[in-house]
Amino acid sequence: MPGEHAPWYKQFWPWFLIALPGSVVVAGILTLVIAASGHDSLVVDDYGKIGLITEQRQVLDRAAAERGLSARLNIAREQGRIMLILQGAQTQPQSLQLRLTHPTLSNRDLDLELRADEAGVYRGQSEHTLPGRWLVQIQPLGAEWRLAGELADDQQLLQLAPRG
Repeated sequence: MPGEHAPWYKQFWPWFLIALPGSVVVAGILTLVIAASGHDSLVVDDYGKIGLITEQRQVLDRAAAERGLSARLNIAREQGRIMLILQGAQTQPQSLQLRLTHPTLSNRDLDLELRADEAGVYRGQSEHTLPGRWLVQIQPLGAEWRLAGELADDQQLLQLAPRG
């Protein structure tokens, strides 16, 4: 009979128009699930603690500068061997703490103890190879001073000096 039409749920266009906003809702829920499931280690919440840590680092840097300290660091990246020569120290500590911080992946950060041999050269060994870029920090176990620098991707030798 003329004028008769199929019911709306059997036609293409209503379903097409419902599918457009429906797909946006599904994509939004999926985006929310992805965003909530990961942890961004680069986002820091406690700015007050960051300010205190920065101030403490500046005090340690000034102490190293006042003592005239510097160091030459040599890292054999593939073997994980580390050698450091401390310069300008009136008395050399028996051991130093070396902190290698990865710029983006905090789970790769390393804390190593370097021990002085008879010649006054500090040596240490990492269990891992050390590819990529690293932020380097050296200080005695009592944290009286600090030397810091940055080791580039292909660099093996680094001269450390007080910052600031």
